Amino acid sequence: MTPQRINFLERGRYALTYQNMALFLGCWIVLCAAVHGLFIMRGVWMRTKVIASEQLVKALEAEFQKQVHFATASQTVERTGAAVQSLSSVFQQVPRWSRALKELAEALPAQVWLSSVKTTVASGTTGRMIEVEGRGRSAEAITQFVQRLDAMPLFANAILARSTKDAEQSHLYFTVAAEVRFTGL
Repeated sequence: MTPQRINFLERGRYALTYQNMALFLGCWIVLCAAVHGLFIMRGVWMRTKVIASEQLVKALEAEFQKQVHFATASQTVERTGAAVQSLSSVFQQVPRWSRALKELAEALPAQVWLSSVKTTVASGTTGRMIEVEGRGRSAEAITQFVQRLDAMPLFANAILARSTKDAEQSHLYFTVAAEVRFTGL
């Protein structure tokens, strides 16, 4: 008698045979190798993206530093330019107060004394207002001072704003307001 081989695996369309197992194992190895290769390619691609992003960040940081330096330099120039402009405008548009005070002193009668001189910018005009406080021995002397002040070309619209007598009635305290015209002088 000849020995007969016994196959414990079934035969058929969906039967698990050594050939089917080898085919399935081969497909599984190919699939795993493909997935592994995709992960490796993704890692390489990500590495190149990171390197490109780092280079872009370095370029943007350099551009940012350049812009900051330029902005700082331009602000310094603007501040310097603005300071020079404002300083020059101060000296160019300074009223000639020495002349105004000299004319104010020339307008004073002998019986009138000044105690304070205040200036303000006149509202609605480009000129300035001057407010003079003082005292005088008589109403005629104060009236003469206001008339002389109004007659001068440097002052306009001089008015007696306020006047009071002191308790002893020996002096009159007054306030005179006038426009100061520095233009054309």
